[in-house]
Order: sequence, then structure tokens, then C-alpha cells
Amino acid sequence: MKTQNAKLINGYSNGIFVVTRPSEANTVYQDLHVTNSDGSIGASPIRNETGKVLLKGENTFDILTNHDFNKPAMARDNEGEWIQRGHWVEVVDGHTTLNQNWDWDQPLYTYNHNKDLTLKIDDGANLL
Repeated sequence: MKTQNAKLINGYSNGIFVVTRPSEANTVYQDLHVTNSDGSIGASPIRNETGKVLLKGENTFDILTNHDFNKPAMARDNEGEWIQRGHWVEVVDGHTTLNQNWDWDQPLYTYNHNKDLTLKIDDGANLL
């Protein structure tokens, strides 16, 4: 599944594409700008439990409480991770930028996989 050349406003805490067990699919995010719609809930843009998350081109993910990086505030737990599960996350090329200030949540929430976990940044690619 691929999303390309888009500006997305996400309002669902399980992501743009929800890939959960037992299904397995790779998700490709290329040349995107993703923001959250609400300032305190439903902000996690990516959930992929078993497939690969592939980031290509120029991507920006803004996961911001109150839509302001400089004014963090209380927000719901488990609603502001950048990537949930994500057993394989790879920045293939280009630049991927994460702007996150969700007070309770971490960028990668890789719970209970029973698989190896990989965060790979290919030569020439950047994760900021």
C-alpha cells in the first residue's frame, strides 16, 4: 500500500493504513506532509504490526499537541506515537522529518512483536 505526493490530516490513532495481524503488508510513505487534526487525540499516523514501513522522498510528520511544537500540553496516551508496532522501519531515500511533542508518547511504540525489530536508514537517506 502506498501513499504518495499528498498532504494528509490524520484524525485516527491507528494510522492512515492499519495493518494488524494476521495480515501482512508493506506500507510506503513517499513525499508526504502529515499532520494531526485534533490537538489532543487521534494523532498516530502509522500502524503496521507485521509488514515493513518504508519511507521515501521528502516526508514531514507533525504530531503536535495543540498544533504547536513550542507549546506542548496534555494529550491522550497511546494517541500520539509516530509508528505503532513497526517491526521494520526503513528510510529508503530522501529526508524524513519527525516533529513530535506528544507529552505521553514516544516516536516508536514497538510492543509485543515476537519478531526482530529493525530501524534502518539507508545510505544517503536522513531521519531528522
